[in-house]
Amino acid sequence: MKSLQWTLRERTALAGLVRDFYVTDVQQIYSYATPRERQVIIDHLASIIEACPNLERFSGLILSYDHRYDKLTSALSSRPRLREKIWSIKAAEELIDQNGEPIVVRRPLAGWDVENPDAFLKAHSNWKLLQRLFLFGQNTGSMDYRAFVATFRSLPSLQHLLISNFDGAQFNDRTLQALPLHLQSLRLQDLRGVTDKGLLKFANSQACQSLRRLILIDLEIESGEVLQKFIALPQLRRFAIKQDTAPTLPRGIDFTTPPYQSRRLTFLHWDILFPGQVHNDLASSISHDNFPSLRKIRAPNDHDGLLQALCKPTGDLSRMRDEVLISQIETGKERRSTLPEARHKAQERIERARKQIFIKIIVEEDGIYYPLMDINGFMGKLGSKIEFCLEPDVAGSDEPLAGLGDLLIAKKGNEVDADGWCAGTGWGDIKPGMEGKKGRTHPKRRKVKTLDMGMFF
Repeated sequence: MKSLQWTLRERTALAGLVRDFYVTDVQQIYSYATPRERQVIIDHLASIIEACPNLERFSGLILSYDHRYDKLTSALSSRPRLREKIWSIKAAEELIDQNGEPIVVRRPLAGWDVENPDAFLKAHSNWKLLQRLFLFGQNTGSMDYRAFVATFRSLPSLQHLLISNFDGAQFNDRTLQALPLHLQSLRLQDLRGVTDKGLLKFANSQACQSLRRLILIDLEIESGEVLQKFIALPQLRRFAIKQDTAPTLPRGIDFTTPPYQSRRLTFLHWDILFPGQVHNDLASSISHDNFPSLRKIRAPNDHDGLLQALCKPTGDLSRMRDEVLISQIETGKERRSTLPEARHKAQERIERARKQIFIKIIVEEDGIYYPLMDINGFMGKLGSKIEFCLEPDVAGSDEPLAGLGDLLIAKKGNEVDADGWCAGTGWGDIKPGMEGKKGRTHPKRRKVKTLDMGMFF
């Protein structure tokens, strides 16, 4: 990093070309470093960032932010062309009172215990081109309505927004109604202060009309009407829902047509743990061609295979690794894993269907009928344009949806190509006298695959 820092400061034209700064393995190194070593890492990274005037993205290290000054945040806040920012807001402290009961000590933004209450807001003031904002909370913390709203107003180019794991005191129905207009992607996750009433109001608001991608995770929506409104948004192309509760529609209302429909939806992630009528309603809606543009369904919890049966037939979905993971689950060695189990159940349905006779071919000769062959059955629907998918957002993951943990893991390959990243020993490490000669070998190169942030939406 020292060599890179020196090079960029000496060669300003080269520094001006840098758009993406990705540091490999630093997250793991930082977690094991001493406080002094951590400060050295931060100083070097900040210096490199400050040397790149046109930087658009920094990744590889995510720090918990507690509204105090830190050099890395300060360096990033000075980059006017930044297009993407990930925040991990530090949790409030939990102490024990005189009776031995746990109490949460919040850090209010406008209070004596925060050194600079406007530091978080001011960090966004230069980011007029910022398009992607990720706000990861830690359940309790020091965000409030003002912090969220002022942040949104500071980012006129914001198109993709993720808000995750804030309690009701920080993010609630009131905050939800203040989300910015013209968003293309929105992911709401683990927000206990958001209710069905607030979601229904938001679904009818102007802010929702431009959404092309919407992900709702663990909001525990109970109203089928809310789900109906979101799925029917005019511009929506991708929709994902993951929760335990099965939403229900109002009783006593007879629908002349299946209740769910979308003219433009192309991808649906459907992961509702407990079975309910909503699953049957969705299957009925698809079979009645209420989703003419739908091309892919990912359903880790496909009760009775209703959705799989509506998709075009596939080959085998299970993997050898799945059997190993499932055996470990059965012996109690590892926690339950979503996708391997889902693929296992889908494969069982495929194999059961293959054992059934689909067509019997019989030939007649001189009035005598002879059985020629049997064609076995299949799981799915011939002529369907929908693919049944059980692949994760992040290759190699056992969880279908990308999460914060995926940001902290470097994805590496063995080779580098024209689109790859170089790491390890420097290109200048060549023996004296070998420059320009045939047969010289470069140090081994390594390809580092950075996570596509679009996977979060």
